[in-house]
Amino acid sequence: MITILPAKFDLNLLINKKAPTLNITVFNSHFERGGKVLFNATLTFKNPLYVEKVTTDKAQKNAFSLVKLTEQQGLIIHKIQSKPSYDSLSLVPLTKGEYNGELKCNTTINTALKSKLEACFKSVPSYLETKDLSVN
Repeated sequence: MITILPAKFDLNLLINKKAPTLNITVFNSHFERGGKVLFNATLTFKNPLYVEKVTTDKAQKNAFSLVKLTEQQGLIIHKIQSKPSYDSLSLVPLTKGEYNGELKCNTTINTALKSKLEACFKSVPSYLETKDLSVN
């Protein structure tokens, strides 16, 4: 896994679907969890894939969205809720641009979250973060 740490910028640029160019640092592993710097670069946002307002009003626990990346691949995004929650991305196959599974996951199953998500979406999550979203 690599993570990208941008220089400070106004998040409203992304929310309003602007295309800022940012100075970034690329890390091997998670930049907040001891990742090592690989290099610095600039990154220009071009086409937003997913923009949604985050809210804790009327939160739906375990809500997911699907982003179509190509005709053959999609990305399932867990919608972050109020704490405790988690951040998860799962790559899933698409057939003719369509996802044949369900966009829900019963996380009350008595197993580790990673295993639950793998069972629901038939693939290991590409990214899973719980530490920043746990109850302290």
